[in-house]
Amino acid sequence: MDDIGALTVFRVRGRYYSIFDSDIVNCVPSGLGKRFMGEIPSDPDAFEEWKSAKIRHYRAEEARLLNRRKAGMSPTTYGDFWGYSDEPSYMQPSPRGRGWTYIIDLDTDTFTIKRTFMGNRTFPINNIPASMFACISDPFQLMVSAVP
Repeated sequence: MDDIGALTVFRVRGRYYSIFDSDIVNCVPSGLGKRFMGEIPSDPDAFEEWKSAKIRHYRAEEARLLNRRKAGMSPTTYGDFWGYSDEPSYMQPSPRGRGWTYIIDLDTDTFTIKRTFMGNRTFPINNIPASMFACISDPFQLMVSAVP
């Protein structure tokens, strides 16, 4: 079965944390992608504060998940790793079905938007051009823009 929706991935200290959202209306870049853009400050000082807060959050998540493993706990349902759609891993998660994948990489300060079979676009996370969402909302434009 193909999943239609969006996989949101944060990469922190080499580890990928992913959450799948099945909202097929808002999973496109003009919806969810634009929301991420609005959450990421463009001011350099505010960006560094935002990034530090995210890194602290995911370090705490790493400790929380490790403590659960040490206590012998395992996820209660398949596909639910204590709030994540995949177990956090050092390997980049695979795109799901026909959906979008958004990778907010705090190790390289990049924001990547991927669409299965259509290529991807990567931008500096603190300088995402607002006009790019209009371009890549159209799957054909995403495919064309991915060609060098």
